[in-house]
Amino acid sequence: MTSERPRRSLHNTPHINRTMLTGLAALAFLFLAACTGVHTGERDFSASAQLPDTTRLPELYGEVVFHHDGAGPNHLYVIGVGHRDSITRRNGNKTARIQAEVYKIAEWLVLNKHVELLVPEGFFEKPAGKACRYDRPRKTERLKGASLKRLEKCFADDKNPTHAGLLLLRNYRLGVKQIEDRALYDAALDCLVTLENNRNSPSATLPVESELKYLQERRTASMLQRIPDVVGDEFREGNIRQRQAIFTVGLNHLSEIIQYVTAKKIEVCPPAPASLKNENYIAEVNLLNENFGITIIIPRTLAEDDDVLKMTRLDLIVSSQISTPVRP
Repeated sequence: MTSERPRRSLHNTPHINRTMLTGLAALAFLFLAACTGVHTGERDFSASAQLPDTTRLPELYGEVVFHHDGAGPNHLYVIGVGHRDSITRRNGNKTARIQAEVYKIAEWLVLNKHVELLVPEGFFEKPAGKACRYDRPRKTERLKGASLKRLEKCFADDKNPTHAGLLLLRNYRLGVKQIEDRALYDAALDCLVTLENNRNSPSATLPVESELKYLQERRTASMLQRIPDVVGDEFREGNIRQRQAIFTVGLNHLSEIIQYVTAKKIEVCPPAPASLKNENYIAEVNLLNENFGITIIIPRTLAEDDDVLKMTRLDLIVSSQISTPVRP
């Protein structure tokens, strides 16, 4: 796990406008978050696949907001996440509950879908490139089958802050692999630092905001495109028994993922005027070419927060499922 800039990450920028940056989450070792690269254009999700009747995840934990059937057993489960304040390390009034729900969603997938691999946003491997694996859970953190109430109490402990992903790895035999592109991550981080340093000069920040929006979309696309190869490598090496994975990622990335899968194409255009270092990125969706099914789940608390859903452009997607009760 690399940590070249311990005091800087994509969520360590408290003064940036909240419509651009939503702290996200992830594991204790740099499961970072990303800003909400705001889209000004409307998107049509009417072609989204119908949600499957076979989903049985308890409604108490979360809600399936999107499902795409694959042609075979390969499957990616995407969980939208939320976490503690990145600067103060303190919980918001809903953070502990959200983390508890994320844990229970992932635990259900491990136990019922037999998923054995986690591919989190913001995670960077050690130089050896081997999947980290917590085969022996710490006795003090044995939370297999723990209730939401017990988990919420655990995540509410400000003296010993932790995350759902970290506890999941410590309680179950899971591998964790990197899908982040370090160069894109660092470039987005540099944009955020620039915005932070110039927050009192709107004219200076506008070009940087456009650059950041582009880089965040490129990050989303890059992570999504890498997943099939990473899952396939782990399967061929015998580390997992099925080509399945759990992708934990900030809520602000989900609408882009849904758009790419629905359109069966990824297209990311640089801001105008385009700089020499940026270019159009157009590609087919690797997950679809590899016949992956895709299920996107968000924690129940976030699914019921209208403000969060609007800010992350998920409000229309969630409301469209009202006529189709879901039991993820």
